[in-house]
Amino acid sequence: MRLCSVRSRGGGVVKTHVGTIFLNQTTMSVPATATMAAPYDSTMIWGGDPGIMPPSYTIFTSWSHMHRWAMKFTAKTGNTTFYTETNWDSPNLFIHAPNMPEPTTATGPTQPVQMNGNPSITWDCQYFNDTGMTLGFGDSALTNVMCIYLGQYYPANPTAPDDIAVLN
Repeated sequence: MRLCSVRSRGGGVVKTHVGTIFLNQTTMSVPATATMAAPYDSTMIWGGDPGIMPPSYTIFTSWSHMHRWAMKFTAKTGNTTFYTETNWDSPNLFIHAPNMPEPTTATGPTQPVQMNGNPSITWDCQYFNDTGMTLGFGDSALTNVMCIYLGQYYPANPTAPDDIAVLN
């Protein structure tokens, strides 16, 4: 997560600090047998981190990153899905707020997502693979796969501006 603390133009200090949750599936691979009719489902769970995260926080934006063979991204807490995306190429930021222009390829609540008791987040990508070889995690959108969730939340801890990533 990234923590931001900035001064406003008027010289005041920001009273609510914002952090970023970065969840990445670095060990994923998609077998050559995955098809559009029977896609490979890569799922990971982040159990929260009470040493870093507040016991309750609010997610107000969601965004995903996938590669060429991705069909769908899903993020949820418990049994509640709070973000889905089907655009692997250029997904837009989903803002969990009323009256915002949301991406046509994404869905989620139009209210901020309340996370109480430091709950887990499950993020999932569905992939097909028509290359004839296993696709592994890597930087190339054409020859590798990725499944990343980024969510901005508040309040973040203003005294611990660490960069923390969950890489599974």
